[in-house]
Amino acid sequence: ENECNINWKNSGFSGMNRTSFVKSCENNHDQLVELFLNLDHLNINTTGLDHQSAFLLSSANGNLSIVKLLLDDPRCDVTMLDDCGWSSFMWSAFSGRSDVIKYLIAYDQI
Repeated sequence: ENECNINWKNSGFSGMNRTSFVKSCENNHDQLVELFLNLDHLNINTTGLDHQSAFLLSSANGNLSIVKLLLDDPRCDVTMLDDCGWSSFMWSAFSGRSDVIKYLIAYDQI
């Protein structure tokens, strides 16, 4: 029986040791993210070499629809920091993502 390991990380340089799920969030593939989130065994908080999670990357890239999907999932750790100590809020502000900032401010758990 062949099984696909959805939590496998690309160890190549360009992959930054990220999973397909994280790359989908990073590259704004909303429909793929929705598919991944329906899998019970998905490690939603996995990080790459820089300790950036799917939530951090989605916030930094300003994809509000993915940010909302992730915040709606109880498995998402919204308090994670990257290897420089930056939060999703800091990355959103640095990237000028005002719509994400407004949403994060209104969100109770950040």
